[in-house]
Amino acid sequence: MEKFGSLNKAATNLYVSQPNLSNVIKSFENEIGYKIIYRNHQGAQFTDKGKQVLMIAHNMVKEKEN
Repeated sequence: MEKFGSLNKAATNLYVSQPNLSNVIKSFENEIGYKIIYRNHQGAQFTDKGKQVLMIAHNMVKEKEN
């Protein structure tokens, strides 16, 4: 979603349906106890905590690659 600005575009890139991606995100948010994205008329954006989660995920991927 970070690259695409909308859940629909992100879902298309991931070859999943938008409702499925939304359900996965909602389930993850419920598990961690806070929202990581919010939707508005311009699309979807990461919350501040969502940006932190994204940064941690990027770092984990970098570590795995090394």
